[in-house]
Amino acid sequence: MTEALRRTILATLADAAAAGPYALIDYPNYLNPGDAAIWLGARRALEAINGRPPAYAATLRGFSPARCRAAIGGGTVYFLGGGNFGDLYPRHQRLRLDVLRALPGNPVVHLPMSCAFAPAPDEALLAETRALYRDRPSTRLFARDRRARSELQERLGLDAVTCPDLCHLLSLAAPPPCRDLVRLMRRDPEAAGPSTGPARDWRDMPGQRLANRLGKLLLAAAPARLALTAQDGVATRKVNHAVAALARGRAVETDRLHAALLAAAIGREVLLHDNATGKVLAYRETWAALLPDLFRPQ
Repeated sequence: MTEALRRTILATLADAAAAGPYALIDYPNYLNPGDAAIWLGARRALEAINGRPPAYAATLRGFSPARCRAAIGGGTVYFLGGGNFGDLYPRHQRLRLDVLRALPGNPVVHLPMSCAFAPAPDEALLAETRALYRDRPSTRLFARDRRARSELQERLGLDAVTCPDLCHLLSLAAPPPCRDLVRLMRRDPEAAGPSTGPARDWRDMPGQRLANRLGKLLLAAAPARLALTAQDGVATRKVNHAVAALARGRAVETDRLHAALLAAAIGREVLLHDNATGKVLAYRETWAALLPDLFRPQ
């Protein structure tokens, strides 16, 4: 099944290949190993379809229009995928809008993502998103699931193509389990409700917190010529810590999409709950034929 997912990803993204130097925007310089897994998958996908690494990469706060233009000229800008397209995480959305305004002539590709809309909509931000994206005929969007594709069309008037999450391109290894169950449940704006019973979230793991702190220091000190290597290294460390934590259980119960996908990739039984935005079950339902081991507890 993993190989089928990989073939599907690369075949779907092939039409979005860049003709020359390209940029990859929104490196996850924060504590979320799921987004780190997306970054590493994006790096593999883009090198596979483009034959080269990005000429420019930027974090949420580190985007420089001048440096980006100097590196890629009129080349393609890829936005990292994930679950933060919309107004629930406005800093990420405003970064995208800033890039669109700063590089009006560059082709733009949004890698596979889900939508995250706030309970009280930020109508101004959504209207700005609608206007800027619809005015860019050279923009292509990929949705991780059918629900996200529908939301993009219905709420923003944007067309998207479905494509699996890029974390499926990772090759993972894990030690044997040492307990029956690991429970990892959200405690953030995407939590569907309070967890019943003991559970941890990513931030409760000392190794994950340490990897995040040391990673920020490393990236701040890395010279420009080594920045991409440093970003990949930090992301790899975060993913490895996450996999080691999930691998402890013979089964993993979670409402985090990437905890579920990473656990399934290392052969763990997965007990799946939805999150507040509905992206977890939407993903499972879209790709059920290729993810038979993901199911929801009754």
